[in-house]
Amino acid sequence: MHRVRRSAFARSFLLPLALTVWLAACHKWVELESPQIALEEQADRPVQARDELRLLTEPEGISFEGNPFVISPDSVVLAKGESRVSVPTQSIARVEARKADAAGTVGLSAGVVVGLSLGLLLAAGAAIGAGWDD
Repeated sequence: MHRVRRSAFARSFLLPLALTVWLAACHKWVELESPQIALEEQADRPVQARDELRLLTEPEGISFEGNPFVISPDSVVLAKGESRVSVPTQSIARVEARKADAAGTVGLSAGVVVGLSLGLLLAAGAAIGAGWDD
């Protein structure tokens, strides 16, 4: 850690890049248990603490994504930006929540760091090789 504080490259580039990748975090859709139980659990939470949901309807097979703004016994109102959509609860066949994927985030972070390191090594090698030609 002491070397990171002394390295201008690490402070100005690597740490912000790693933080950006970590905060961007890979996400995946995870199917929740039965739709009724999943919606009841979401309704028990404050609006700000609810998960982003994907509701898949039956028999149409249409999916709706957004933050559950209102959850009532008859319908779920999803908000995405300024738009709102109401989905009848009896037509909901499956409920999925958007969750952080820690393994994907670690893999992406490692790939970015390895790729940047290889790029820097190749650039340094090319610069050294060009200096020997003179």
